[in-house]
Amino acid sequence: MISVQQALHIIDTTLVAHHIKEVNIAKSLGSILAEDISAPISMPSFRQSAMDGYAIIWSEESDYKVTEESKAGDVKQITLQPLEAVRIFTGAKVPETADTVVMQEHVVRDGNTINITKMPRQGASVRPIGEQVHAGELVLKKGTRLNEAAIGFLAGLGISTIAIYKSPKVSVLVTGNELQQHGKPLKEGAIYESNSVMLRMALHRFGIKKVKTFTAKDTLKATKKCHKKGVRPW
Repeated sequence: MISVQQALHIIDTTLVAHHIKEVNIAKSLGSILAEDISAPISMPSFRQSAMDGYAIIWSEESDYKVTEESKAGDVKQITLQPLEAVRIFTGAKVPETADTVVMQEHVVRDGNTINITKMPRQGASVRPIGEQVHAGELVLKKGTRLNEAAIGFLAGLGISTIAIYKSPKVSVLVTGNELQQHGKPLKEGAIYESNSVMLRMALHRFGIKKVKTFTAKDTLKATKKCHKKGVRPW
């Protein structure tokens, strides 16, 4: 019998390079990244309103004329003049000349005129380009295990396929003359074999689904035979 530390050392010193494959991100849950991922775009990729309200060029005045409207997904170019306002919604593009968004709760509107009852600081509620991440920035490192949040983040960057390590195939060798498979009445002098089931479930939890179990009697010949089957490609 060897220690856990010895077993881990043997694994570390005998591992071969993992095979790599390209997969759709929708099929990558639990997988390990085989390469660094850099952001192909900035997020957001345009100046974006952080809330519903009115985009303005900041000043100390309180009355503004509403001239346009900007909703999420709109691509029209809006040029804003001083003392003009654009009705804007969360996620919408902020006009190039605007520098502040006043939340709608702090505005009283009368037709095409608004009165700002509480002026925010200059630049308020405008998300700058790259506020979350800049194009070219390293966002996920090689070796990262992909969870739901990471996959959603990649999708938000427009990434559809990634390189991951193929999951290893694992053979479990169980030895013992006294071992009996569960599901049948226990024979005299026997015990139910449970280690292979436990190991299979532990491997499944780490995303390793291709597992085969080999059972050998307590003889060197039988053990060698099963070992040969276990290390053979399958």
